[in-house]
Amino acid sequence: MVRQIAHIIVPPREKRSATFRVFTAETTPEEEATRGLLFGCFVIDYYHHRNEEILDSITEELQSRYYDPDISTQQPEDLFEETLQSLNTTLAQLIENEQIFLNLKRFHAVIGVIRGKALTFTHLGDFRVYLLHQNIAHDQHFIDLLTTTDGASEAKSPPITRIFSHVVSGGLRTSDVVLFATSSLFDYSTKERLQKIVASLPPPRAVEQIKTMIKGGEKNTVGVLSLLLRLAPPHEAPLRESAKESLTTLQTTEDDTRRYLAPSLLRTTVKHAKTILQFVEMGIRKLLRIPSSAPRSEAALRVLRGLLAILRIIGRAFVFCKRFLVTCYSIIKDLVRERSGWQNAFTRLKEQSKEGMAPLLQKGKHRFTGLGLRQRVLVIAAGILAIVVLVSTVTLTMQRSRSLALQEYEKNISLIKERIATAEASLLFKDEERTKSIYSEALQLVTTLPRKSKAEQETQNELKKEIEQHLAKLQHVLPLSRVDVVKDFLELDPAVEVQALTIIDNNAYVAHGSRPLLYKVNLDNKQALTLDASGVDVRAIKHLAPEEKDPILYIVFDASGIAGVNLAKQSIAQSDITFGASGTTIDGIGMYNKRLYLVDLAHNQIWRHDKKDGGFGKGTSWLKTPLDLSGTRAFAIDGALWIAKQNEVIRLLQGKQTNWKLDTFDPPALSIRSVIAQNGSNKLWLLDEAGKRVLAVEKDTGKLIAQYPLPADDIRDFSVNEKTGQILLLTKTKLLALEYEK
Repeated sequence: MVRQIAHIIVPPREKRSATFRVFTAETTPEEEATRGLLFGCFVIDYYHHRNEEILDSITEELQSRYYDPDISTQQPEDLFEETLQSLNTTLAQLIENEQIFLNLKRFHAVIGVIRGKALTFTHLGDFRVYLLHQNIAHDQHFIDLLTTTDGASEAKSPPITRIFSHVVSGGLRTSDVVLFATSSLFDYSTKERLQKIVASLPPPRAVEQIKTMIKGGEKNTVGVLSLLLRLAPPHEAPLRESAKESLTTLQTTEDDTRRYLAPSLLRTTVKHAKTILQFVEMGIRKLLRIPSSAPRSEAALRVLRGLLAILRIIGRAFVFCKRFLVTCYSIIKDLVRERSGWQNAFTRLKEQSKEGMAPLLQKGKHRFTGLGLRQRVLVIAAGILAIVVLVSTVTLTMQRSRSLALQEYEKNISLIKERIATAEASLLFKDEERTKSIYSEALQLVTTLPRKSKAEQETQNELKKEIEQHLAKLQHVLPLSRVDVVKDFLELDPAVEVQALTIIDNNAYVAHGSRPLLYKVNLDNKQALTLDASGVDVRAIKHLAPEEKDPILYIVFDASGIAGVNLAKQSIAQSDITFGASGTTIDGIGMYNKRLYLVDLAHNQIWRHDKKDGGFGKGTSWLKTPLDLSGTRAFAIDGALWIAKQNEVIRLLQGKQTNWKLDTFDPPALSIRSVIAQNGSNKLWLLDEAGKRVLAVEKDTGKLIAQYPLPADDIRDFSVNEKTGQILLLTKTKLLALEYEK
């Protein structure tokens, strides 16, 4: 895979009115392979004698910081953000200390890095960023990335300490082209013309074509800066317009010509029928009043008189038709209102027809028989000609109507495909919420289109199916490949009801819900061992709290006592513990770094207990800021502390709540029953009881990774083994092992 990059700068008429700069980093092949190519476009649209010095400082800071050999190699996106933070700090200090003058409202910039197919950039001020993207159907679309993603949300007026504050990152496909340009470029070209240039030419030739277009336009008063970046396979020939595109353009031109030239005589004729008839009738009457001294043929006069009579009959026919339609409407209304019989209705229509048509037909027959043979032939020929003209007009009008309807339909189909391509591009740049919104808009457009012909129905069904498949992928629903019953606890106790589960060293520990029993189930041979806890006065086990590499599994009973299970001896003994306050209730328990953490809803507090021989020391309050713990349903700890409520999860660090929050899910309803946070994993696992699903969420961002529909009802607890790709699910009486896609 190779990249092609080219730029143009067309200076303003007043060369000292602005400063332009395009920067591409000087790199070795090794640096570009590992860290990518850093580039930037900068415009200061006012003159200052230190503008060039400022841009020199910016580019030197970018070059030295991003390619600093002392910084260990990491992901380009992370290194890019660290470089921007360093640049922000440097610029803020220089501006605040008045060592430089930089008006941020008139400073425009794009800074980016391209590595392989990954593109990351930040945007400030008056720049446009377009992606020429080819979708799955090989249709090309010119997409505004700053509206497709949320790239424009924070870049318009950042604070001085966060000048370059918003980063957009995503992947490009082969032959995708990215255009960075100042908005002044669009003073000289339309978006469609730019798309044609960018799609048909490689970047070096495309920018030359754009430069020629700008200089061939009006006299340049503002500067233009443009940079093109394209991914292309090696040894690829320059792109050319295909014959198909040329034919499509020609067909569109012909359709437009036909649309504008096609007559709409029927509508005009109907609208002005009475006026036209009166005009023709007046003309014939004038001809009949020609002086007798003027030479005229008796036959011609008879024809004119016949035509006049026919026009009168037509006029009366119009009046009759109007009355007939009014009568039909009245009859239908009466039928609906009075529920009278259809026979009476037909009788009324028949009488109305006789009353209106009989006199007209009789008078027309009398006039026609009064003509000679030749005049009759002329009248008949005139009538046939009128019918032909009328049929032709109706046919042309119907063709025009069908053509307009087809053009409107094709326009809507094209718009839907463009929305699909825009959604694909938005997904490339990791903006799932925007992608869902665009797909939903496209789906709504599909459902509102008329479904006339079979071909149109098939096209719409295909588009609808494609959009629904994309939306299903955005739900991140992954199937469970296999479901095994590890243990049916009814074999051990016909009245069993289990409620808590944890996994330690390939063994599942399951608590009996109503008796002081703990079951140990080997996940390999599925053999069960019963551990009796009656010796420590346990009526029912409520919670289990394991810690990695700790030989003791701690259990909570009756919300007020703690015991320890010696995993080596398989014995249970009471643990000595001094609570932080009287009346403490244990509504959640977790072990981390040899410390015990207890959630106490009675005192709205989280207590921390240091471990000591035979038990734990007195609890100390861990919360540093007020927090409402009511409604807590689950608890987990992995360095951070996670509090799960009905439909939200709270993340705490060092006793303080963070701004972390869960992403929105589809379907959105949540009823969290249990939460798992494992050390060394970036996944937070949630059990949604009402939705019958397990959710995997990124710990850093709260975004949904995957959701796994569960095959069982009455779910009590769950555990996850990320190494083997298994979800252990505890129902009222069974332990199930579910294999999931990693």
